[in-house]
Amino acid sequence: MGKKLNNFWLRAACLSVAPFMFTMSFYNPALGAIAKAFPDTPTVIIQNVSTITSLATALIALIYGWLARRMSSRNIALLGIAISSIGSLIPAFGGDIMVILVCRFITGLGTGLMFPLATNVIIEFFTGRDKDGMMGIKGTVGNIGSMTFAAIGGYLASIYWRTAFWGYLIMIIPFLIILFKLPKSEIQQEEHIAKAKLNIEAYGLIIWNLFFNVFYLAVQLNTAIVISKMKLGTPSDAGLVISTFTLFGALAGLTYLPVNKLFKRFTLPFTLVLFSIAFGIFYNATSLSMFYLAAVLDGFAFGTYNTAFVLTLTGIVKKDAVPSALGLYIAGMKMGQFLSPFLLTFLVAVFGLQGPKSQFLVSGSVFVCATIVAVLIMFFYKSKHSDTKPKPAI
Repeated sequence: MGKKLNNFWLRAACLSVAPFMFTMSFYNPALGAIAKAFPDTPTVIIQNVSTITSLATALIALIYGWLARRMSSRNIALLGIAISSIGSLIPAFGGDIMVILVCRFITGLGTGLMFPLATNVIIEFFTGRDKDGMMGIKGTVGNIGSMTFAAIGGYLASIYWRTAFWGYLIMIIPFLIILFKLPKSEIQQEEHIAKAKLNIEAYGLIIWNLFFNVFYLAVQLNTAIVISKMKLGTPSDAGLVISTFTLFGALAGLTYLPVNKLFKRFTLPFTLVLFSIAFGIFYNATSLSMFYLAAVLDGFAFGTYNTAFVLTLTGIVKKDAVPSALGLYIAGMKMGQFLSPFLLTFLVAVFGLQGPKSQFLVSGSVFVCATIVAVLIMFFYKSKHSDTKPKPAI
């Protein structure tokens, strides 16, 4: 009974890191009210309240590998939570728009530590199918957390926009689980630090994922705008479409093991096929129901892709290099998201495309090409796995 209880609390502690990746969802519903509270502030500054966290996350994630080789995962978690708490709670007490921007940047620094850590703690304490299953559940926990935080933030913002920042206090629950139940991991010795280098395949995957996020973000950037311009629904309808995406992303985490068992090493190409179909539907959508269908495929593909990608990336590097790989992966992902609106707008102009769906066409075309390339790579290339013996699951 004791071992089962310990195993339960270990799983709970590892999964408690995941919700901290999405605490920004508390505050996004308040952006409209913040804009009204500061009517003389340019729109781009208000938008940066949301996007500046991605920039901060990308910057801090670059040093995660260095930090993980010198601090235990538990201490990194506590550091990330402390930083996020400072940035999240100060705006609840007061301050102008610049104070909010600075605090959002600070929050992004804390979040940037939690993103790679959420994966790293699972790799530290679990192996094999147990690890794969935990990766899928981590994605589900994160997506459910994101939906829950957005709902709480929206409710609190309807009372008063500063009240939304108090929503962060609910994070005391996962914080206490991490504080008391997450074991201290061993810190690498100097000889292992010298060996913690990435191979060329890992760099290739990280660069690919940066561009993946550039093109994938077309969904979040354009769905509400397209639905509004085509008069297919209200802002509430657009919100439900996006929630459908999040819901099926969460479900994908729970079904990852059987999906991976079916497609094996072709799981990643399978998700690219789904992305291609989803973006094709987005581009050709003439009704709200078509947007819902695309959101189902897109959300399921995204949830499966994230889990498969992380397992692939961490499987082709030595165990000592996993923290560095995860840090660069998160940095690339967030930088891709930050650059997405600029690069998509540039490509639409280069190809002379017109209409609100143009970015869907650009991204969909990229995913079709990526699917073909990925299938060819899977046929002619076999991934090299770490020759280090993994730590047994606890």
